[in-house]
Amino acid sequence: MMKIDVFCSARPQKIYLICFGFLVLLFGQRVCLAQWVNLPLPTNTKELYDVVFVDGQIGYSVGFQSTVIKTIDAGATWIKQTPPAGAYRSPVFFGSDTGFAAGSFSFVLRTYDGGLNWTKQPVAGTSQNYGLCFPTRMRGYMVGDSGRIVRTLDGGTTWPPMISGIPNHLRAVQFIHPDTGYVVADSGKVLRTNDGGLTWVERSIATSETMRALYFFSADTGFVVGQAGLFYKTTNGGINWSQVLFGTTDPFVSPVFTDRNTGYMATLTKIFKTVNGGDTWVEIGDLGQANVIRDIYFLPSGVGYAVGRTIAGAKGFVYKYTPQVAVRPNLQPIVFPLYPNPGCGLYSLENEKGGTLYIYNGLGRLCRTLMLLPGSNRVDMQDLGKGVYTLQTKTAEGVSALRVVVE
Repeated sequence: MMKIDVFCSARPQKIYLICFGFLVLLFGQRVCLAQWVNLPLPTNTKELYDVVFVDGQIGYSVGFQSTVIKTIDAGATWIKQTPPAGAYRSPVFFGSDTGFAAGSFSFVLRTYDGGLNWTKQPVAGTSQNYGLCFPTRMRGYMVGDSGRIVRTLDGGTTWPPMISGIPNHLRAVQFIHPDTGYVVADSGKVLRTNDGGLTWVERSIATSETMRALYFFSADTGFVVGQAGLFYKTTNGGINWSQVLFGTTDPFVSPVFTDRNTGYMATLTKIFKTVNGGDTWVEIGDLGQANVIRDIYFLPSGVGYAVGRTIAGAKGFVYKYTPQVAVRPNLQPIVFPLYPNPGCGLYSLENEKGGTLYIYNGLGRLCRTLMLLPGSNRVDMQDLGKGVYTLQTKTAEGVSALRVVVE
């Protein structure tokens, strides 16, 4: 994840040429390829809720019915561990040995030996726990049902309750530094604290939907995502939120960034990537309707993991994404004519290979996604209104972009 001193559980070279009238894609000699591989897991692995990696080799995933699995070889093999009974979420690790996970209801799960032994640490109350975050090794926060927030100041030994001020189920928590943090909840609720959780103020969004996850770069700039394809961004600490349109009603899970520009996000079946800080996103994986994604994690190398369950049998899965670099000979520029441009919103796009067309407005929001067939394609933008739009095409050979004017 992006390098900040906070521990929480809520990447070929192409040249883009923007022009009028033609869509041009230039290739360098290195072309990026990638694939998602379903990794073998221990027998009877149940649904997996969350995943985290300590480094490029060591990772943990936790989930339903006391499921905790560990890899020490970048996911090639996984070992089932034996924690106390419960369901677990939001694993957090300090190095390869010391770790925590939010336990179901009245406890936190803790290990000091890389998961060889796990113990329950009691927590006040009986609500279901969802999110866990440690701004420092000694200070941590956990959130759950019915407005529940608990805090530790002694490295996870004791967890006294705090007052959130709302009765909603709290779904995820992130602290940017020890005093400043955010929580997302049902009914569009977003909470912010500037005093280490002693007091919380609402920075909510006008929706009745559940906000399920969040990622903040700084005290002011971040994203929250939720049900019904809701994706919001703030640049002023949640005082104002702008909606980013994805053209989907599927729930979003787990935004994660490896640096300020490179980030990843998932719906229940698909994974997306941004290279411009979340202004635009491109699909990089589709695990299909037979799977439900619960969480994703990406390393700075671009290697990523997606965990969840199968529809049939509710079995846990881990998929691994590995960018691969292949060398191709020098390729000639490929030109895709689009006309008329400028135009009234009805265009013809010539495309030899087929692929996917993404239409973004002047704010960088995705307005429409179209499948391209080989040959001539009709592109209707008349209902989008006048303005300047960016058309991005994705084919097997790469990505290109064109600026289009609707008069």
